[in-house]
Amino acid sequence: MSVAALARQRVHRMKRGIPFSISGFYSLGSRASVQQAMSRLVKEGLLVRVERGFYSRPKPLKNIPSVNVIASANDVAAAWAKERGYKITLQGLEAAYRLGLQTQAPVKRIYWSNGPTREFRVGNERVTVLTHIGKL
Repeated sequence: MSVAALARQRVHRMKRGIPFSISGFYSLGSRASVQQAMSRLVKEGLLVRVERGFYSRPKPLKNIPSVNVIASANDVAAAWAKERGYKITLQGLEAAYRLGLQTQAPVKRIYWSNGPTREFRVGNERVTVLTHIGKL
């Protein structure tokens, strides 16, 4: 079976709306052939490239099937950290909002990480991962 057919089969088994890394597909063949197969799946509309090296299957809304939902920037940041072995944790304002200690929701989501500083954008949503010196 070709690398494209194997990649298509694996993509069909994946959950919709959850980001995944292309590195999990490199066992199917050479890097170039896997990247070409993913590029073709994006052109067909079966996948959406949400960040460099990360893809997501579009998930149609129940009430409006013509509208597709892709992964959020938070999910992409979590997948990035998990793949590279970094730990991420919420910044103070976001944590206080989620715990109900404040009513103002932060506009920009910020995470602390033991990895490099990085910004993720998916659509209009933006998440910043900042380097934290010390233990997390």
